[in-house]
Amino acid sequence: MENRRFKIIASEIGNPVVSGTTFFTRARWSSYHLLEYLLKIAGKSRVMMSSFSFSEDSLRAYHKLQKAGLIESFSFIANLAVKSYKSDLMNFAKKVFTELKTGNIHSKITYIESATHRFAINQSANSTRNPAHEAGVIFIGDDTLIYKKEIEALIHGQTLRQNRRIC
Repeated sequence: MENRRFKIIASEIGNPVVSGTTFFTRARWSSYHLLEYLLKIAGKSRVMMSSFSFSEDSLRAYHKLQKAGLIESFSFIANLAVKSYKSDLMNFAKKVFTELKTGNIHSKITYIESATHRFAINQSANSTRNPAHEAGVIFIGDDTLIYKKEIEALIHGQTLRQNRRIC
């Protein structure tokens, strides 16, 4: 990661990260930069992610993180539209992701779990280069468990239903 971006992210979300930390990218970084920042805190991790899409930029960043030993496994679910991507990009994605699924997805959730840390990111940014203003929130520890359950259900084709009272 460029040192400048790392410093910007660190100033925005801090270290240690506090559960419930909100962030605003202000077009200064993309979701894969934030993933790298958190993986450098957590160490070798299992990653699960949902996003509407991914790009060659994000795939290259993820591949670099795998080669650096920071990603143990990487499950990813994207919108059905990614099936129309160029075959080169899909073939690269199949090499990067341990598990790649598609579904009716618009959520942008990332779950990171290492021997010592658990992070969940709920954000507006797709897994692409994001030259736009994006926002999100980071959770840690037990606050991440609902996100872990949700993303596991999405990846394995299940739907979680929660009864919520509106009034």
